[in-house]
Amino acid sequence: MNNQPLPPCQAACPIHQDAREYINQISRGNFAGALKVIAATNPMPASMGAICAHPCEEECRRNSVDGSLSIRVLKGFAVNRGGEA
Repeated sequence: MNNQPLPPCQAACPIHQDAREYINQISRGNFAGALKVIAATNPMPASMGAICAHPCEEECRRNSVDGSLSIRVLKGFAVNRGGEA
C-alpha cells in the first residue's frame, strides 16, 4: 500500500482522478492507455468531463511556475482519441 500523499491536483478532484498518469500516457501517444486510466475511476468520462468544475487545475503545481496544465482539455482529448485506438 502506498502511503504517499496524493498530488494536489488529484487530491482536489472529487473522484481523485489520476491526472498525472493519464497525462503521462497522452505524452507517450498512448491514448487508449490514457482512457483506461480515466475510466478506472470515471465510468462516464465524456459526460462528467463536460460538467466538471475542474478543481484540479486550481491546485496544479504548475500554477506556481507558469500556469496550470489544461487538465480538463487533456482529459477530453484522451476520451476522444482513446476510443479510436
